[in-house]
Amino acid sequence: MLRGVYTAANGMIAHGAAEDVVANNLANQATPGFKRSEPTLGAFPWQVVQLAGPAAARSGLGTGAMVDRTSLDWSPGELATGGPTDVAIVGDGFFQVAGPGGQPLYTRAGSFHVDRDGTLVDAFGRAVLGASGPIRLAPGDPVRIDQDGAVVSGGRVAGRLSVYTVPDGTPIEAVDGGAYRVDGTAAPVADVKLLVGTVEASNVDPVRDMTLLLAVARSYEGSREALQAEDAAARKAIEDVGRF
Repeated sequence: MLRGVYTAANGMIAHGAAEDVVANNLANQATPGFKRSEPTLGAFPWQVVQLAGPAAARSGLGTGAMVDRTSLDWSPGELATGGPTDVAIVGDGFFQVAGPGGQPLYTRAGSFHVDRDGTLVDAFGRAVLGASGPIRLAPGDPVRIDQDGAVVSGGRVAGRLSVYTVPDGTPIEAVDGGAYRVDGTAAPVADVKLLVGTVEASNVDPVRDMTLLLAVARSYEGSREALQAEDAAARKAIEDVGRF
C-alpha cells in the first residue's frame, strides 16, 4: 500500500517539475534567442527501491517516475527585423556577454544597444564581449555593426563581435535572459558571418508547449487522484483492523 503512495507522490513531483519547465518555455516566448527545454521522465532510481528492503527489491516493481533530464532544443528561432545594432548569427555559435562578476555567458540573442556609459550591451544590460573585452563607444556617435562583426562608431572600428562554438558534449546550463553558462571552453569562430538589422527570436512554439503543458497538468491531476485513492484505502484498512 505504501508503494502506491510513493508511486503517486513521485508522479506528482515529477509532473510538477515538468510543468515548471514547460511554463518557463512559454514565459520566454518573447525572449530573443531563447531555446526551449524539453523535460524527459524516467523511472525512479532503483537504488531507492532497494532501500525499502529485500521484499521490495525482489518484487521488480519501481516507485513511480522522476524528471530524468532536461535537454535544450537548439533548433533555430525565426528571424525578425530589428534595429541597426541588432544582429543574428548565420549558422551555429553564440555571442559572449558578461555575466555576474564578469563571468562569461553565451547567448544567441543579438539584440544590442549602447547604454548611457557608451558600452554595447544586450537587452538585459549585460556588456557584450568582443575580442578585447567589453566594446566601448563614444556616447552620441552613430553606431553600426557590419556583417563580419566589426562595430563602427564615429567612422572608426571601435571593436569586433566574437562568435563562439561549444564542443559537442560540453555541459551547458541555461540561466536568465536567454543566456547559457558553459562548463568548459568555447572556441572562437574565425570567419564570423552575421545578419545585420535582424534578431533571432525564441524557438518556442506556443501551440506545442501549451498542448504539452495541458498534458502534463492532466498527468499531475491523475497522480493526485491516485494518491487520494491510496490514502482512502489506507484509512479504510486501519478502520477495519480497529474493529477486531
